[in-house]
Amino acid sequence: MQNTEEVILERIKFGFSQLITEELLADMGQVKLTSYKDFITNSIVINAKMLLLGKTTKEVSVSYPATWWDAVKKRFAPKWFTDKYPINYTTVRLTAKEVYPLIAFPEKKHFVHFQQFKEPEYREV
Repeated sequence: MQNTEEVILERIKFGFSQLITEELLADMGQVKLTSYKDFITNSIVINAKMLLLGKTTKEVSVSYPATWWDAVKKRFAPKWFTDKYPINYTTVRLTAKEVYPLIAFPEKKHFVHFQQFKEPEYREV
């Protein structure tokens, strides 16, 4: 019985906007930074973009009525009405990803292969 499994991690674009201390900035590694002055709050906003290692864990498509009127038709309209005036739907694709921000990324590679231990399987005897 093999107790490891192969995991393939891909580059995932990640960004955020945050006020950052110099201490945090020193720990971030390869980061593309842009900044601008926010005159309303009288502060500087720093945008950081970086590549992280990660993998896609689940993808789901979700559909919902396109407008409030389509939602009303779906909930209350009789079948003859929705046959004549069909309900329009909007579909979005949601993707869940695991990221590993503390693993160093090798230069000029798009994927990293490594082995990780599986959870042990316990069976009653």
